[in-house]
Amino acid sequence: MNQSLVAFDTDRIKDYVFASDALRDIRGASRILDQLNREKLPALVGADAQVAYAAGGSALFALPSDQAEAAITRVRQAYAEASGGAATITGVELPLPAGFDLQTGDIRPLWRLLGDRLAAAKSRNPPYLASVSHPLIRYDAVDDARYAAVLDQAEGSLISEVS
Repeated sequence: MNQSLVAFDTDRIKDYVFASDALRDIRGASRILDQLNREKLPALVGADAQVAYAAGGSALFALPSDQAEAAITRVRQAYAEASGGAATITGVELPLPAGFDLQTGDIRPLWRLLGDRLAAAKSRNPPYLASVSHPLIRYDAVDDARYAAVLDQAEGSLISEVS
């Protein structure tokens, strides 16, 4: 069975984590990303995957080639759902040569190529921008970058779901 290396890297971590100046929001956003990366990511990729690492906003897996694209899609959806669409992750696949042994083969050239593919894919990601599409929709009171969707009872102001 052919295998692929699949690499993930979280996009614009600082933009997501520090979207608010409030410490509780920063800690909450950081916790969401940490949970996704260390706890949920290996399960989302699949049971057949070999985990090389998954921490610090990036991850590397070896898995059957026919499962790679579906795994990338599942991970992207999970990040979008957990963060209200504000946190995104880029994933790329590199098919391994036939008969390549991960334990004994020289992975350095493949590692460089995978890193180049990941950098190229990340450079194509559009920036996250909220745009007002209706004159009665308001931006939130925290950062003026996302739609106000929730009433903060303690503050009495409107905030977005990701704040």
